[in-house]
Amino acid sequence: MKMTPHSPQHAPAITPPVVAQAPQAPQAPSRATSPVASPLPQDQLQFPSTAAGSSATRLNFVESQAQARSENLQTLMQSLKNAPIQTKLNRVNYFFNQNIRYTSDLKNHGVTDHWQTQAESLKLGKGDCEDYALAKYQALKDLGVPEKELHVFYVKNRNNIAHMVLLHTDSQNRSQVLDNESSLVLPLDKRKDLRPVYGFNQGELVLANGPEGWLSGDHKPGKPNLKRFNQFLAQSR
Repeated sequence: MKMTPHSPQHAPAITPPVVAQAPQAPQAPSRATSPVASPLPQDQLQFPSTAAGSSATRLNFVESQAQARSENLQTLMQSLKNAPIQTKLNRVNYFFNQNIRYTSDLKNHGVTDHWQTQAESLKLGKGDCEDYALAKYQALKDLGVPEKELHVFYVKNRNNIAHMVLLHTDSQNRSQVLDNESSLVLPLDKRKDLRPVYGFNQGELVLANGPEGWLSGDHKPGKPNLKRFNQFLAQSR
């Protein structure tokens, strides 16, 4: 995919589209092969029998799971400090896919659009597609992956439903997709189910302008609010 940089000073600011429907996961990665020990999703947690009727005990148990997720991420980050970029992409994608359960913003926060920080996503153990992408973006940036290679990308799936993923594009302009719908990090040209529209990071906007008609007349790209993204990154620290 050829990416055309656009200066954020000249890009009209609009809020990224709201993802109104939870995406359908095409595959379920096996937990048995997880590279880092991960707590079970909240819908699979088994509370001890002594917790029956005790909200305080239940709260402590949920908090311990949130702490475990945070500690597991720190362990992962330490292990990846000197790893090749491809290993970082694979492991970070897998970790957040295993530790965050898809939940819409409306159900999670009572609003139609809310961007969670990485810490918030780990605490809750749930989020929607942009929360996965933003958490992975922060982790990879902290691991030293050049920010110019990372873009939170707005795409449409084959049902024309809005979705957010993280794209890594190397110096040879080869893009790979980190997606909460897949445990595998795949080249963009292998993801025929996705049609990229636009992507952004802290400093630039890129428009999908590939040879396969990603910019068809009825799906012209919008331009995200880069100021909002920069504010979000600042509060993530």
